[in-house]
Amino acid sequence: MKRPVIGVIPYERADGSGRYVPDGYLDGVREAGGEPRYIDYVDFPLDAVEALADELDGMVFTGGKDVAPENYGELPWPELGPVLPDRDALEIPLVKAMFARKKPILGICR
Repeated sequence: MKRPVIGVIPYERADGSGRYVPDGYLDGVREAGGEPRYIDYVDFPLDAVEALADELDGMVFTGGKDVAPENYGELPWPELGPVLPDRDALEIPLVKAMFARKKPILGICR
């Protein structure tokens, strides 16, 4: 029996030295019967978002740095933390693509 493939977006390390997914997320996907697939947002080909959504059976959008307010029509506010434009560029269309396909999405924080 094929295990469902669940995409997982990584966190950015606080010191900016790279990306990672906490073991608990990966273990949780496995324990629930899925196969986690690491989806790196840096240099992701945005013309491949629709194909990615077709391939995945579900998606975990991990927490992390703030979404840039201009993505939802707002101006930055004083408490705005660091943003990750590459991550926003992938996550926003991927959320829409997964939603359109009625595939499960788990969004954590962000």
